[in-house]
Amino acid sequence: MRGSFVKAGLFLFSVLFTLIGLGQNGGLAAYLDFRNRFYVFDKGEKKLLEEQAIKSYKVGGTCVAYVDYADNFKIYENGEVKKIEIGSVRNYVVTEFLVAYSMTDILKVYDQGKVQVLSANTKEFSIGDSLIVYYDYYYNSINAYYNGKIYSKRLRWVGSKISKIASGSNIAALITAEDRNFWIFYKGETHLINEFVDDVDFKVGQDIVAYMDNNSRTFKAFYKGQIYDVENFQPKSYWMGRGRIVYVDVVGNFKTFYKGKIATIASYEPLMYQVKDSMIVYQEMDRFKCFYNEKVYEIAPFLPEKFDFQRDLVVYMDRASHIQIFSNGETNMLDYGG
Repeated sequence: MRGSFVKAGLFLFSVLFTLIGLGQNGGLAAYLDFRNRFYVFDKGEKKLLEEQAIKSYKVGGTCVAYVDYADNFKIYENGEVKKIEIGSVRNYVVTEFLVAYSMTDILKVYDQGKVQVLSANTKEFSIGDSLIVYYDYYYNSINAYYNGKIYSKRLRWVGSKISKIASGSNIAALITAEDRNFWIFYKGETHLINEFVDDVDFKVGQDIVAYMDNNSRTFKAFYKGQIYDVENFQPKSYWMGRGRIVYVDVVGNFKTFYKGKIATIASYEPLMYQVKDSMIVYQEMDRFKCFYNEKVYEIAPFLPEKFDFQRDLVVYMDRASHIQIFSNGETNMLDYGG
C-alpha cells in the first residue's frame, strides 16, 4: 500500500513537472537522472548537458543556470551552454527573463545573452521577472535594472541602506533604514509613499503593491502608478497575484482587489487559500474550490493531500490515487493506464 502511494506521489510529481513546469517555462525544464547526469528538456527535445554531478541548478523562463562539478557557473539558452564565470558564484537567482548573481559585493545580470556588471558595492538585491533592485553603499543610492537600463535614486542620508525589500515581476517596494522612507519602484520611476516609518506591512505582486498606510492606518494598493483605498482596517491575511490582492477582511469576508475594483469571493473565511498568478485555490468546509476568471469553481468535494497549481491549471491526486486536472473550468481525470 505504501509503495503504491509513493509511486502515485512520484507520478504526480512527474505530471506537475510536465504540465506546470513546461507550461510555465515555454517548454524548458531541467532534471538529474538516477546517475546524476544533468539534462534539459527544451521544446520537446531531451539534451544531456553534464555527465558529472552538478552542484545546483535553477530554471527560468528562457534559460537554465547551474554550477557544474568544477564550480563553473554556466547558462543554457537557445540550445547552447555558455560558461559565464569560473568559481565564486554561490548566490544566483533565475526569473522569467533575467539571471542575477553575486560574487562577494559584485552584482551582475545576464540578460538576452549578455552579462553586465550592475554594481561592485552591494550586499543585497531583490529580483523579479524583469526587474532587479539593489542598494549601492559606495554611492549611497537605490538602483534598479529594468528593461536594459539602470535607474538610480541618491538618498539624503549617508549609509541609508535597505532595511526591507521585496520584488514582484516588474515592481519593487522597499524601506530605507536611516531616513525611514517607504519607496515603490515601478516602470522606471521611484515613488515616495510614506516618510519616517519604522516598518511597513507590504507585499508585492505584478503591477501592484499592497500595504498598510502608516499615516491613515488603512489598507491600500499601489496599482499601475495609482494609489487605491482598499479597506479601512488591516485585513486578517492577504496574498498577492498577477495584478491582484486576495485577502480576508476584518470581519472574515473573502475578497479580491483586481483592476481597481473589490469583489467578494465568499462571505466567510476560507480554511485555507493560496494564490499563484491569476489562480486562487481555497478550502470551503471540506470542499476544494478555485476562483478563476472572476468565477468560483468547485474542483473536488474534499481537500486533496497532494495538489499544485499555476496560472490556469490545477493538478491533484484524488482519494483513489488518480491524477485529476482542472483546466478551463472543467476537471478531468488523467488516464495513465495500469
